[in-house]
Amino acid sequence: MLETFRCRRMAVALAAIVSGCSSDPTIVEQPGTAELRVVHASPAVGDIDVRVAQVSVVSGLAYGRSSGVLRVPSGTQVITVRSGGAQIAQFSANLATDHGNALTVGEDTTQVSTVIPDTGFAVSNRANIRLINVVGATTADPTLLHLRLRFPDIADSTAVIGLDAKVASHGPMMYFNPGHFSASFVAQGSVVVLAQAEFDVAAGRKVAIVLERSSGGTYAVRIITEP
Repeated sequence: MLETFRCRRMAVALAAIVSGCSSDPTIVEQPGTAELRVVHASPAVGDIDVRVAQVSVVSGLAYGRSSGVLRVPSGTQVITVRSGGAQIAQFSANLATDHGNALTVGEDTTQVSTVIPDTGFAVSNRANIRLINVVGATTADPTLLHLRLRFPDIADSTAVIGLDAKVASHGPMMYFNPGHFSASFVAQGSVVVLAQAEFDVAAGRKVAIVLERSSGGTYAVRIITEP
């Protein structure tokens, strides 16, 4: 009963975040450009460089980090990702102007997904956390998952958030008390942990929980620091 109440409370909080969202006021709109964030979630490569339409937009982004919001050419563009002089990905993607775009570089998959809008602000006395899902080549069950996020409260609490692992996503910011967190992913209707991570988030810090599925079907969780 207590967990159900906490889940409902989290659902209300998430709905409030999405319904009350607005664009980042620090981003100046420019004709013919789109918003892009780059997330480096591949422990298999070193620092990455990213080019959009042959224009360098990111240089030397380290693993476990994401860029701020960038202005890049909009429309269908060729995106190139390199590390240490070697090309690790090149593909075409539509960079829309009516919503933000996120390029997530995973160990097995590099993808562009829609950014679910949020306030654009980190709260200085809260732990600021978002969820990113990277869709892998394997789509066999289980793909309907629950994230069980244990977070600090008056007593430790657990938020249960559903997601479809077949849908690429870059979620809105969620706000918690700072402290120690545990993120576990399970198939819906199961208690078997598919992937998990523990991490600390200090007040004012922004992090992303990145879930990626490998070509072999296993899930992995990586924690990314946002600027």
